[in-house]
Amino acid sequence: MRIKFMILFLFFLGGIPFCIDIQSINCSSGDIKDKYGIVICNVTDSDMVYCTKENVKISFPIPLKMIEYEGGLKKLKKDMWHNIVDINNENHILGLVYILFDEYLHIIEIRAVNIAPMIDNWPIMTREYLQYLQKTEGRWRRISQKSKYYLYAFPYTFH
Repeated sequence: MRIKFMILFLFFLGGIPFCIDIQSINCSSGDIKDKYGIVICNVTDSDMVYCTKENVKISFPIPLKMIEYEGGLKKLKKDMWHNIVDINNENHILGLVYILFDEYLHIIEIRAVNIAPMIDNWPIMTREYLQYLQKTEGRWRRISQKSKYYLYAFPYTFH
């Protein structure tokens, strides 16, 4: 549980930078997971490991921020809110959103992890949000050095 709050705090700071492939990392059961398996593991003060849906492990050093959405995180959240058709749900569910990009800022995959409260219909609740995020390709920009992969992560309250 402690690791989830540490990661949540880190993601309030923005996207996550530069990375190298590491397949020898052993992820434990206490790490952040979704329906595909472990998402984030082995978080230290200096780096973390993102696991793709196909279980490819990519190491990202911390501090964060190598890419950003045009207009910043507030604009991204506002755009998400305004582009979802049915937001009359009374639930307010905190989640973490991860967007993995290649070196050309093409979206490789998007994942959303349910943090609190835990709900059974999480995939249904997040479907439109993730579909919208897929359409944001081309609205991202590099703000630091070039890398093979980029990971952008942020907290979001889903409705």
